[in-house]
Amino acid sequence: MAIKDILVHVDTQPGSEDRIAFAASLAKKNKAHLTGLHVKAEVVIPVTENDVIVPESLIEEQERIIELQAQAAKHQFDSAVCANEIESEWRTVRGAAADVLRHHAHATDLIIVGQQHPEATDTQDVPAGVLQDTGCPTLIVPYVGVGRAFASNVMVAWDDSAPAARAVHDSLALIGQASRVEIVAVRDKDDDANGDPCAEICAHLLRHGVKAEGVTLQKNGSKVADMLLAHAADNGCDLLVMGSYGHSRWREFIFGGVTEDMLEKTTIPIFTSH
Repeated sequence: MAIKDILVHVDTQPGSEDRIAFAASLAKKNKAHLTGLHVKAEVVIPVTENDVIVPESLIEEQERIIELQAQAAKHQFDSAVCANEIESEWRTVRGAAADVLRHHAHATDLIIVGQQHPEATDTQDVPAGVLQDTGCPTLIVPYVGVGRAFASNVMVAWDDSAPAARAVHDSLALIGQASRVEIVAVRDKDDDANGDPCAEICAHLLRHGVKAEGVTLQKNGSKVADMLLAHAADNGCDLLVMGSYGHSRWREFIFGGVTEDMLEKTTIPIFTSH
């Protein structure tokens, strides 16, 4: 499916400006419409002892800061849109960021969010929060930004699961334009007798005009996430495609137990579907 409708999360955390510029350039490349969504924080009323009344000035100051953040976010978005000359829409909504993003993602082709920054003042983990129930794929942009190349050297983390298959199918518009695609599986040495775990998905992609190479990594005692990210770095990959699975209540993730590690440690964009 072509990417014609993109939603980007616009906040004021470190890395936001680069994320917005990347989203705008991706929209331009795909001749897509870009929607910028800024989620205003809720006013926090501190708990007081003995029913002490909170000064109204404290609440007003919070509102002032929240409004300044919204204005700064819109300025970043407008600048990126102007530089790329694309069709766009701006939305500002108050609420919990992950909840608002999930709702607005129901009518878009791709949602772009930022990797959680270790120095972020917002403690909510937006990427993990939007992986569930969006109805569309998610592209997580690392806080260090995106390199000069994107989706030209793609690595697919493959475990032959439904989420992984969904991610591959959803990413065809991107990987179909790549110069190089690797399907990478991680397995135990005892599984060698079961044949090539990447053969069928490589054959499937070839029918879509995508020539992919299958690679099998043997578990070596390291975390699976570390193995995958090291392989991506060693091979100069600029996009990682992987499936994710989350339990809506407990935020339990599978795919070798690596999804959260990947979101935390990645330095390249991750395209994922649930």
